[in-house]
Amino acid sequence: MPNNITTIRYKRQIRPLLSKIHTLNDLYSKNASLFEFDVSKIDINKQIKSTVDDDDYHPRKKTKTISPEESIEPDFYNPRTPEERLKSLRRYVSSELFKAYTELFSILKPLLISLAPPDCTWTLATRCAFEIGKEMAESTTTTYYRLNNVHLFDPDLVHPSIKELYDELYGDIDDWIDMEPVLVTSNYRRYLLTGYVSKLLVIHSQTTLYMFLPVLLHWLSHQSSYLRHLGQLLGNDFFCFPDNSTTNIEELNGLKFNNTLQMFWTLYGINYWKPFLNRTTLSVVLPYKISLDMFDGLEDTHQLPKGYYRRELYAMFQSCLNYNIIVMIMVKIFQKARKKCKTYEEAYQHFKNIYISTLEMACNWLPFYSTIFPNNKIIFNSIRQLERFMQSKLKVLSGQGGKYMLLYKKSQGFFESLDAISYYYLYPERKITLSSVDTIAKTAVKLRIDNHKFLAWLNKNAY
Repeated sequence: MPNNITTIRYKRQIRPLLSKIHTLNDLYSKNASLFEFDVSKIDINKQIKSTVDDDDYHPRKKTKTISPEESIEPDFYNPRTPEERLKSLRRYVSSELFKAYTELFSILKPLLISLAPPDCTWTLATRCAFEIGKEMAESTTTTYYRLNNVHLFDPDLVHPSIKELYDELYGDIDDWIDMEPVLVTSNYRRYLLTGYVSKLLVIHSQTTLYMFLPVLLHWLSHQSSYLRHLGQLLGNDFFCFPDNSTTNIEELNGLKFNNTLQMFWTLYGINYWKPFLNRTTLSVVLPYKISLDMFDGLEDTHQLPKGYYRRELYAMFQSCLNYNIIVMIMVKIFQKARKKCKTYEEAYQHFKNIYISTLEMACNWLPFYSTIFPNNKIIFNSIRQLERFMQSKLKVLSGQGGKYMLLYKKSQGFFESLDAISYYYLYPERKITLSSVDTIAKTAVKLRIDNHKFLAWLNKNAY
């Protein structure tokens, strides 16, 4: 496998990229507001006229048509070329960031073309070299803004909290590129370096490069087969980061991650990710991007119907059953339940929100999930844990009477109904003692459980 890329040549090529990334990091550390993406400018209800037919994608409601006077050139909602995608960012990001992205694009295109072998397909060996290249990026001090500054100016100033990590990292990539056996590293150097560049971009995507990566992915999709596949690998890493990372990037970088979840779900609503995300990738990505509080805020911002994003997830789950979304939703509800409340009113509002979230989850997910996986105990065990936590707190609040007592009684009846429903799905032969059969029957109707079968079971087994 011919290789003409020496260490010196590559370091000369990579220097402008590292310099530009750390210049952006320096700007981010001084004025993070320059990197904000104004999600309120995005119209999720805008009609999308896609140039790509893809039945294997999530459903979307389209309610508004773009009039000629509204049209944006270049088109942010459906960019035809990577250059158009880049130019369309001008309206949504600061002028400083747009200029930096334009320069970064000019740096990366010739760099990646120079790393692409003229006649090679991806093999197990080249993929392994690519993965090692990603490790190069994670294990080198020059990758990280904070550590790079220390490395350049005064290694003695490294913070004690990361001193041990700093000592374990390489000062530069030379040792990686020239490691033994030289015959192997020399033959696969292009792939090592491609992996290094790919991971470098992903690491900084949560601070400065989030809206740049789609531009690069778009460009890669128009290149040779080697670069097209690189785009798929880069895209998978980009969408799964930082959930799949075991490295404390924020600590090493010294920069707090941006709120990219808001950007992800807003752009998801206009099919912005469609060229880069297929169903397989979505099934991995979406469960980790669930944020119930953020969904409520975005629905208000974009004037969407309440529960819009929950229904989107439900539609996705219906078409791809091998999901752990239901577990992740319960995890998010548990996380949301943990909060310090200083007043009775604050506690009431908090637990009322938890009750509503659990009710929505049960209405949207429980019947379908239990029908598809009739013997799955995870969801019901999760609900029981939530019940034990919540009801002990509400019982104390109920001593205030009025609405506090009402919420306690409503949630008590709701959780008892879910417990009965769990017996219907998991232990249909067992008898169950209930305080109010009518309440359980009404809840089952509200949840759209198999009415006739469930009521017949209830009549036979409840007492």
